[in-house]
Amino acid sequence: LWIAITLITSQPALADERFTISTNAIEVADKSTGLTWRRCSEGQVWDVDKCTGKAQEFNYKGAQTHARKQATKTIKWRAPTIDELATLVKPAGKPVAIDVDVFPGTAPRQFWSATPHESEATQAMVVYFKGGHVYKYHRNNKAHLRLVR
Repeated sequence: LWIAITLITSQPALADERFTISTNAIEVADKSTGLTWRRCSEGQVWDVDKCTGKAQEFNYKGAQTHARKQATKTIKWRAPTIDELATLVKPAGKPVAIDVDVFPGTAPRQFWSATPHESEATQAMVVYFKGGHVYKYHRNNKAHLRLVR
């Protein structure tokens, strides 16, 4: 039992020096940007040492609505801008272009940002974590969501 407690409480030290994992392991502070991320994708929950459950898929409007509903008086969770979300890309990551030790269970799929496309009203910006690409995506399509504050 003592070993299990030690592993859980020492977990922040296991993260890349850029990231600090909270003691309850459900948030990740990024020292390089000053942002704090939810460790699991929306729809998943932290369970001892991994994100479990199925990551929800949203259209763009649904993702923005969900993000607003997650904000409370004390914690202002929100959908990230495309520039913020792109900071999580780890180009050499396989099979997902994100640090899976810090963000386990991240699907190699598109993740919504709060950023609309500059000139096409039917499009918004996503990060595709299979290859780490940033591009426009039709707002009616489904994608995952990771919240930030």
